[in-house]
Amino acid sequence: MIKKISGILALSLLLFVNEALAHTALKESKPAAGEEVTEPLQVLTLIYSTKIEENSSFTVKGADGNEEQIESVHLDNDTITVAMAEPLANDTYEVAWDIIGADGHPIQDSIEFTVHVPVNEETEQGAEPAEEATDEATPEPEVTDDENAEADEESAIVPIVIGIVAIILAASLWLMFRRKK
Repeated sequence: MIKKISGILALSLLLFVNEALAHTALKESKPAAGEEVTEPLQVLTLIYSTKIEENSSFTVKGADGNEEQIESVHLDNDTITVAMAEPLANDTYEVAWDIIGADGHPIQDSIEFTVHVPVNEETEQGAEPAEEATDEATPEPEVTDDENAEADEESAIVPIVIGIVAIILAASLWLMFRRKK
């Protein structure tokens, strides 16, 4: 009987090892790491693998190390939208973050990308591409809301299943020791 219970316990731990080892990581970004952007850019989008806590911080630095002015940061579960005060000039940029994911672990990381907007297009188009970039970034949280709802449901199921397994194991141990008396 002890071998059966030990086997069940070992199997249940193996089933949930991925959940225990999972940490928040960047899933996707716009612009992507290493990407060369050829249109004016004023909105950055970062999508993480789990929900992000409110007390997260972000910086955007040019190749010279100077921080660019961030107008606003909008947090929606796992998606963060960073609006810059002005479209980014042609340069290489580093977006660095210091976040706390849903698992409670602090994460510090960064990505780099390059903005290379041809000068003649930049003067002709003015602020229109920045508005387009804002419009394109707006639907993303709506799409990720559905994904977040599914992820939240999945993350709520895991503790329930673990609790049920723990109750079954506890009941099995209790019955086993009760029979020996």
